[in-house]
Amino acid sequence: APPSKSCDFIFRIRQIDYPVKYQPYAGKIVICTTPQDVESNFIDGTLVVLWDDLVGSGETAFTAIAGIQHYLYVNGKTTHENNYVVVSMCAMQGGIDILQYFNLDCFADNIYGKAISDDIRYSAAERAQRISFMQSAEKKVVRKALKEYSLGFEQSEAILSIMDRCPNNTFPIYWFKSQHNVAPIFYRQK
Repeated sequence: APPSKSCDFIFRIRQIDYPVKYQPYAGKIVICTTPQDVESNFIDGTLVVLWDDLVGSGETAFTAIAGIQHYLYVNGKTTHENNYVVVSMCAMQGGIDILQYFNLDCFADNIYGKAISDDIRYSAAERAQRISFMQSAEKKVVRKALKEYSLGFEQSEAILSIMDRCPNNTFPIYWFKSQHNVAPIFYRQK
């Protein structure tokens, strides 16, 4: 059996209230775990639903869709943006915005802004000061994570952990294990 991911669990427990434009697809669900599965079940008009526990920057969902589209194209099947939808338990608004820019729908139960940059309780100057403080703390505690994960992957500024798994979109100071951060607050599976 393939390794279990948190999105597998989410798929099993989550029920969707399909928006009106997706009603024709209700009840016609085939679970596919690879592009080959999608290709063998694909007919014109098929809706491909990608499930995940978190849409962070939107990069993983976009890359997955592009990979499926390419695989189907190479195998003689053409799809369009309206053949895909992303469903998630949680999403960062920035990730949703990226997907919408490419005309891809994303539905999530919980939508979050950036923890510091989007916090309207503070002035722009106070938010900049808080970003500077977080980056200073990261330099002291999680130096090795800075190149790729400063302020979270793609600077998502998330503060969340889902089912005991912390996404890399969360500030690395909360999950990156280092000699200066031997017991991070959140667990992140490598």
